[in-house]
Amino acid sequence: VDVWHGTSDQIITLDEARAALTQLGIVPASFQLVEGEGHLFVTNHHRAIMEAAVRSWETDTAKQA
Repeated sequence: VDVWHGTSDQIITLDEARAALTQLGIVPASFQLVEGEGHLFVTNHHRAIMEAAVRSWETDTAKQA
């Protein structure tokens, strides 16, 4: 699991996000902090997020081959 989080998110703070991951037992493969962005940062960074997801999928698929 790759986690992305805006550092200026006032809806779910960084501490709350990390606590939720811990509570759920999720250890992220990566934790991307998006400086100065809030809760809806995805609208400005969707391309980077999708490109990272594709790279992760390609890596996982190659390992299984």
